[in-house]
Amino acid sequence: MAEKVNPYKDSDQSKKIQVTKMFDTISKEYDGLNRVISFGIDVKWRNKVVKLVAKENPENILDIATGTGDLAISLTSTSAKEIIGFEHLNQSEIRFKTEARDFQLKLSNRLNEQVLLALKAELQTFSIDRVISGKIDFQEDFGSIQQMPVPDLPDGEFEIRILIDHSSIEVFINEGQYVMTAQLFPNEEYTDLTLENLGDSEITLEGFELNEVKRIW
Repeated sequence: MAEKVNPYKDSDQSKKIQVTKMFDTISKEYDGLNRVISFGIDVKWRNKVVKLVAKENPENILDIATGTGDLAISLTSTSAKEIIGFEHLNQSEIRFKTEARDFQLKLSNRLNEQVLLALKAELQTFSIDRVISGKIDFQEDFGSIQQMPVPDLPDGEFEIRILIDHSSIEVFINEGQYVMTAQLFPNEEYTDLTLENLGDSEITLEGFELNEVKRIW
């Protein structure tokens, strides 16, 4: 069995708090150390990303898993009016409007844990797939796919609103016409958000927002 390793072996604090404390301690030296170890390659790839993004003339930029914020800061040289840096998705609100009927949103982390949110026109269903979402072995059917019928969506544009906490996810479709909730227990926060087109038509997301949700306790 793998040994559990904590940054501070004599501390009574949880591993999560210890890791946060460790990165707070090294944050001032982290960028300089990274520059030396990578022989400056991190600067080169960052500049390349900025050039690629600038060609698209974006109005808004979202940097997920922003870390020390180096990339977000570099992106201020583009034409973007707003740049948002997000460290992780496990306390956030995702909100947008769309006419698409066939797409999938994936929340994932570096451990390859993922949650799949899928809308499928042919089946007229919305599903939450938590088969490999994190801790699932404590209950036989926890690692499953939850499915909800959505037969009466409007013909045009409708809203998708997703609220993600550290152990739950709530989805509101068309301002609450359909609502779905599930528990999640990832071993690490979800840091990546991926949109996949499941149909043949082009997908457009209007008014896309990613907002931090503050704790109430």
